Amino acid sequence: MYGLSERRGLGAAVAGAVRQSGAIGALGIVVALFGLLTSRQDYLLEGATAMTFAIAATGLGLALGLSGEYLLGQIAVFAIGAYTTADLTANRHWSFWPACVLGVVAASLAGLVISVVGLRISRFYFALVGFFLVYLIPDLTQVADSQTGGGAGLAVPDLPSFFGHELRNRGMFFLALVALLLSLVLVQNVRLSPLGIQMRWMRVAPLSLATFGVRVWRVRLATYVLSSALAGLGGAIYSHLSGYLLPDDFDLNTTVLLFAAVVVGGATSLLGPTVGIVLLYVVPRLVINVSGYSDIIYGAVVLISVVVFRDGVDRFVREGAAKAWWWIVHRVRRVPLRRAASTVDERQSGVSATASAVVPNVDELADLLMGLRDDSVTRRGSLVIRGARKAFGGVVALVMDPDDVVAIEPGRVHVLLGPNGSGKTTLLNALCGVFELDSGSVSVGGDVVNGVSATRLARLGVSRSFQSPQFPVEMSPVELLSGSLVTMRRLSYLHWMSSDLAATRARRDATDFAARIAAMAGLETAMNRPCSGLTSGQRRILDVLLALVTRSSIVLLDEPAAGLSNLERRQLGDLIRALAARGMGLLAIEHDLDFALRIADEVTVLANGRRLAHGRPDEVRADPLVRTALVGGAGV
Repeated sequence: MYGLSERRGLGAAVAGAVRQSGAIGALGIVVALFGLLTSRQDYLLEGATAMTFAIAATGLGLALGLSGEYLLGQIAVFAIGAYTTADLTANRHWSFWPACVLGVVAASLAGLVISVVGLRISRFYFALVGFFLVYLIPDLTQVADSQTGGGAGLAVPDLPSFFGHELRNRGMFFLALVALLLSLVLVQNVRLSPLGIQMRWMRVAPLSLATFGVRVWRVRLATYVLSSALAGLGGAIYSHLSGYLLPDDFDLNTTVLLFAAVVVGGATSLLGPTVGIVLLYVVPRLVINVSGYSDIIYGAVVLISVVVFRDGVDRFVREGAAKAWWWIVHRVRRVPLRRAASTVDERQSGVSATASAVVPNVDELADLLMGLRDDSVTRRGSLVIRGARKAFGGVVALVMDPDDVVAIEPGRVHVLLGPNGSGKTTLLNALCGVFELDSGSVSVGGDVVNGVSATRLARLGVSRSFQSPQFPVEMSPVELLSGSLVTMRRLSYLHWMSSDLAATRARRDATDFAARIAAMAGLETAMNRPCSGLTSGQRRILDVLLALVTRSSIVLLDEPAAGLSNLERRQLGDLIRALAARGMGLLAIEHDLDFALRIADEVTVLANGRRLAHGRPDEVRADPLVRTALVGGAGV
């Protein structure tokens, strides 16, 4: 699909998935051995309970760590799964297995209902709504006392059977283990899928996600439903562990336990919530026996973790293990310590110590980027804004005359100049649907699109970069670029959730293609590093690439040369001209006058929200009003 003829391996994202799969397998082996070797029934029961909480915490980690959604009513959804399963088995004499499925479905529907609230209020108030739901659990059980037993509780006398064998404590322990492992595999597949990458984008920059053509509300909805389904699965198994359900089983203490487990273990880590449950539930109950002091334990561990392990215990342990391994290698092979340390850095970044930033082949890079677009995309027509007027309260940002037009045409580069506060970014935001104009019109290919959302405009072929780009800090440039590329494959969620051959091939091809583009754009030494470690220039290059690695025919660039070296500016200018020569239309806001006039086919100068001048670069440079506005041309 991407026109790639050579492979570069699975890439950092898939290699990381292999490591995570190994970690899941190791966890399963260790816990299974414990379940086989222990003879204490209380250990088996507490272990199974801990794993049901770990399943729910994994779902909360998906919402909180990946998406930034404060789904703190997770234990209420857990209770819905538990009570639904218990009611069907105890009161209606269903088999456990279909009852468990219905419990997961009921929890998922609860997540769907909760999303109606979550899509309309801020994250902070949504967190308060979650706590309120937990607080209401005793009252809700009283309302539905015929199904839940009310305050007296609901007896669940029958144990699940598996092929005629009754699952007692050991059997329930292994049932919980299998459910936990399946949940971790599912979440791992979600994290690798386009949905998982979109969740990370939504956490840090929902506006950026919308301008990529993604419906943000769908990502949030998927977050709520998936997280709730996992909570429902944990609750369904929990309902048959002790033989009795009480409203007090689902109180604020358990809510705090789940939240603290995610924070302590690592919100962005796959195994972090499970590690948190081990530290906050298993250790206090089975190892040091401090029952009755759970609130103090939770508070102290969370405080210590936030101060000492800022990214979670799981990441701290993994990084410590990596350092210990390289120290062992140094001792065994007698490699000088400095050399061994540099080798670690090289492997982490995915490049050789002698690698250096390459000068990109601009024409080849332009051909690769245009190869993502078909002929119909490049024939969509111009993006035109006419008579734009926009005010924010009493501040007038744009006040153009009715006949003033800014047009971005295929095959041409239009540059916007003007002093700070002149309305350049406001005009760009209006062009890409971030907000609607007070008056005036925006059209694509002759069709008026006033009031059309940023997502819809992106699907009509308009993409953009940002003045202050924001990226998920834990992801690498290759992961972000490949995340944009895999969405072009149009695979169903079933493929991504199961991580089948088609999904694996799509990820591999996208990763290879993304690595090739990143290397050609000068990011070879940083392509596999987390975005938190990128320089300002590397972040700018990545932001421009993300705007270009789409099917868009019109690209809006907000200060694309800011933070770049002279060589990088020259290469960026050559790339912009090469893309325009191949039929792409580009609009660039710039503060570097020489760079702007070198790449421009036409220039519009704004001042105080009005169009001050418009014309060819040489005409604009000679205009005395422009020279005055731009203060000598040294900056805009």
